[in-house]
Amino acid sequence: MTKVYVGGFKHSLDEIELAKLFMPFGQVSTIKMVRDKKTRISKGCAFIEMVDQAAAEAATESLNGRQIGNRQLKVSIPEVAADKPAGVQGMSSIDSPAVKYVKIGRPGDPVKSKRPRRTF
Repeated sequence: MTKVYVGGFKHSLDEIELAKLFMPFGQVSTIKMVRDKKTRISKGCAFIEMVDQAAAEAATESLNGRQIGNRQLKVSIPEVAADKPAGVQGMSSIDSPAVKYVKIGRPGDPVKSKRPRRTF
């Protein structure tokens, strides 16, 4: 499966019309249209998964820059970050649950005394 980014199309374009654009190049597996959360209106971009890598590259070369109405399509194959394991993106080796944070005050700041705890 190869993921292809498509952007720049009109907001009224639906999944079927996008599939019709990509079907001549190869089999389309899934289409994920990016939509507004509240209104569910398309934001003009989508991610399409194609079964064959060669078909995805052919579609990218052919459709990138193509005029649809008065808008120009932007079609590309996004790069995959292979060095990061899935589910751990954004975490470095320093970030771990075992690390505890200690508040450090500025030099010269007064040290606040804690309230005494009540024991029963």
